[in-house]
Amino acid sequence: MDSTFLGILVRVALNIRKNSVGGAMVLLNLSGRNLETVCNLGIHQITEVSSHSISEFDETAFWDQNLGNSQASSETILQAHKSLMKLNQRNHKVFADVVNFLEQNKGD
Repeated sequence: MDSTFLGILVRVALNIRKNSVGGAMVLLNLSGRNLETVCNLGIHQITEVSSHSISEFDETAFWDQNLGNSQASSETILQAHKSLMKLNQRNHKVFADVVNFLEQNKGD
């Protein structure tokens, strides 16, 4: 999981909490480095996190349907990192340079 993906998760989780009565994002099958990253960034504070896996999930069908969506735009990357920065001060320090770079190169 890279920081852009994690930032997108943050934005989606915050939108679910804001726009849904009783709704929450649930992150399943997290363990090892992925679980550590989610906790270090504070994402576990706005989502539900579980190490439980879903064995019935057909991964190949998911990837077949979403292959065309793999290209992220600069604006998506910028907004994802801004979302991570809003979670806590530590993230703000970690991702400030990335956001500054993306903002300076917006029109390129």
